[in-house]
Amino acid sequence: MAGNKLNYVLAGLTLIFGASSCSDNEFKHDNGYTAPIFGNANEAIAGKLLVKFANNPEGDEDVKNILNDIKATGMRRIFPVNVKKEEQTVKSGLHLWYIINFDENSDVSYIANRFSSLSSVGKVEYSRVNKSDILPEQSTSVALSLYNNLSRAANGVTNDPLYNLQWSFNNDGTMFDTNCKAGADVNVEKAWEKCKGDPSIIVAVVDQGVMFDHPDLLANMWVNEAEEYGASSDADGNGYSGDRHGFNFVEYGGQLTYGTGHGTHIAGTISAVNGNGIGVAGIAGGSGNNDGVKIMSCQIQTATGYASLEREAEAIKYAADNGAVVLQCSWGLPAGINSDEQWVSQFPLEKEVLDYFIHNAGSPSGVIDGGIVIFAAGNESKAQVGYPARYEDYIAVTSIAPDFTPALYTNYGKEADIAAPGGDHVYLNKDDRAMILSTMPPISHSNYELYGYKQGTSMACPHVSGVVALGLSYAAKQKKHFKADEFVKMIKASTSSIESYLVGGKIVNYTDQSGNIIPMETKLDAYRNKMGALIDAAKLLDAVDNGGRAMRVPNYTIKMGTSVNDDLANYFMHGCYDNIEVKVADETVCSVVVAGSKMTISGLKEGSTTATVSASGSIQQITLIVRKESGNGSGWL
Repeated sequence: MAGNKLNYVLAGLTLIFGASSCSDNEFKHDNGYTAPIFGNANEAIAGKLLVKFANNPEGDEDVKNILNDIKATGMRRIFPVNVKKEEQTVKSGLHLWYIINFDENSDVSYIANRFSSLSSVGKVEYSRVNKSDILPEQSTSVALSLYNNLSRAANGVTNDPLYNLQWSFNNDGTMFDTNCKAGADVNVEKAWEKCKGDPSIIVAVVDQGVMFDHPDLLANMWVNEAEEYGASSDADGNGYSGDRHGFNFVEYGGQLTYGTGHGTHIAGTISAVNGNGIGVAGIAGGSGNNDGVKIMSCQIQTATGYASLEREAEAIKYAADNGAVVLQCSWGLPAGINSDEQWVSQFPLEKEVLDYFIHNAGSPSGVIDGGIVIFAAGNESKAQVGYPARYEDYIAVTSIAPDFTPALYTNYGKEADIAAPGGDHVYLNKDDRAMILSTMPPISHSNYELYGYKQGTSMACPHVSGVVALGLSYAAKQKKHFKADEFVKMIKASTSSIESYLVGGKIVNYTDQSGNIIPMETKLDAYRNKMGALIDAAKLLDAVDNGGRAMRVPNYTIKMGTSVNDDLANYFMHGCYDNIEVKVADETVCSVVVAGSKMTISGLKEGSTTATVSASGSIQQITLIVRKESGNGSGWL
């Protein structure tokens, strides 16, 4: 990337958080203040501008005057109102970000400066397209007909017929004649002895669209039950229409498109259905009994199109607001951003919304309070991890070959956190099996292919996301609760060192245009202490056994005259909820009925009270609040 040119690339081809809260007081300026303008006007999308106000701009005469002067055609919040999440949106300050639309022939720099001069404006950012040339990737498809010729090895771990080709899950060192070492994998089989997944854990794949009806993914896709796929109405009030399995933020609708299969491939590594007798296995794909982790498709790229910055930001907030606790991001900025300060100074909206995910995903009464953000380090063979992966609040993933050595394409640096298998096709004499095998959309109508190989830090990244999802699944089954930051520390500690393999040279035979074979050597000393350590699924599940705390029943806020249902089995270990009792201090405020583990709370009058929940000796006290209908407004102009 030259200069500051915005140039996003999918990491799997060849390649983007500190608490931050914004209040009204943040943007109260003295006279003469000029709000900062972020980005380069030469890269700006014509006809629109992103503005963060100090407060709701409705009724602001200065704002109205500028809108009239520039002949604005529209002004709206970047993040639409989600009726269930508006309170936390307001608390974070994201409701103050607006997009201004105007004639595409207008001078966007002039308009940016006009808004920058207002004391009611805190930030101005040019809308830019996350666009770059897609570089050639190594990928090969596997036809369904191969099933008849493949079977799982005798250990019988799973009946998925292509599993014996997934060396990244269980590498016994025998798949390749050379450059293959036992243990260069994520050690998932040992972890599966404890847990194979849990449908309460949702991973947001922020990427190309995921093929939701793929036969090896459908059972593990996230489902927004209130919505009809691709419908034009917003049935559940979350601000998005037809979002049954996620949302397409490029073409702005509920219908997902699959492009080159990048997102579908990533999804399979995380949660392809295990034990269903077809295809591949997923790290947290369950056991074929609808018990795998769920995949939410947050589409920010098509094969040729890219979401603008504000649409990408919407995708990340959407993930947090709709239940995702892991953000899987196999994309990033190529090398060129050289410091945290430089990245934050160019992408404030992106930084704020990633902060939102970290601090607002999950639940204080669920498995995890907060969200975990995982980025690919980049595929430029650079001694520098790309952004945003490099930022300290996110997990940066590098890629290794089947013998623990760094993949030839991987970025690396002291900021790298975790290494994971990503494949190294050329290093293993162009053997396709040296790449990562996973789910794919059909590539041709004549040969209906649903599986294929890809390589890249894009493919390493979902191995970490899958392991994290598996660890959270185990925590859910153990009824344990973690803070996001402590779980991240556990992830980084649940690894095995690869430093002993980073000595000497790595020889790769290249063929020049004349057909001559030329051996080339990569010195491995350069990678020492710059790859991170290899993720280990079994170690993470062991850490879950030894960490966290018991889940707690949440406090409840109920609209007067309505009822709230919850299953107390979500908060107590099996057996503890056989003898549940709930005693309400003031039964004029609300009533509680318990049937088995199911609890129904009915709001009777406005007010608050406490309740004691007991189950086989475990006693918790909760708060119950009954309110009249909320008066929160949207703040739209």
